[in-house]
Amino acid sequence: MGRITAIGKYLFLESIRDKLFIALMLISVIIVAGNFALDFFEQGIQDRIIFDFGSALASMLGAFLCLYLTVSHVRAQLDSKQAYFILTSESSRTHFLVGKWLGAIAFTAFNVLIIFGEIFLIVYFNSGIFSYVSVIYFYIVMLKLSILCSITAFFSVTSSLVVAPALSVFFYFLGHWGNYLTYAVAKSGSGHYTIKLCEFATGYLLPNFKYFTAEHVVTENFAGAAQYLAWLTLYAVAADLIIIGAAAAVFRKKDL
Repeated sequence: MGRITAIGKYLFLESIRDKLFIALMLISVIIVAGNFALDFFEQGIQDRIIFDFGSALASMLGAFLCLYLTVSHVRAQLDSKQAYFILTSESSRTHFLVGKWLGAIAFTAFNVLIIFGEIFLIVYFNSGIFSYVSVIYFYIVMLKLSILCSITAFFSVTSSLVVAPALSVFFYFLGHWGNYLTYAVAKSGSGHYTIKLCEFATGYLLPNFKYFTAEHVVTENFAGAAQYLAWLTLYAVAADLIIIGAAAAVFRKKDL
């Protein structure tokens, strides 16, 4: 476990010193804060726009960081032979892969947390409301992004530097559009078994992100939110274990 932590810590520290990520973070913070300067007739409308826009920006930034960090620190380092310095030491391939995966998630969480923290503070100082939705949605977004990191790690050890991010983005979008895909298959006049197969594939075999939204936990008193978050957590953990486990199994048998 110490080797995994060391690899993840190195990725985090190396990324936090990267000027590109610092610039992206500053731009994101400024953009979210810019919404506070807009004038609206009702206070609640401004808070909602700040939350919706800020959370969408945080989600997009997090997805970019997951893709970029995982591909650049796994696939790119394998192609450039930099990974050999780690693999020739006492660290195994599983340590290398899991460490990079954890480091990418940690750095992504750090950046996403800054944006959601900004949203929380803006809403609080603007209207005096503790935005518990911001805290909940930060957790939901990170669960979803952890799965994206796992998918990207899998394709990073099974495909090329160009194909890995492309396939990761494809499956990430597919996880959001599964219902629309099933609907399109049904409207195309496909048979009953084809439709059921599509529903099973998009609902169970492929990553399913349709429930990873704050709308499902925002009720009058957050009734059922704890149970819902528990199920989302179990789903994300199971998906991460399966995908990372498959990636590690393939990586151990792969010729470098």
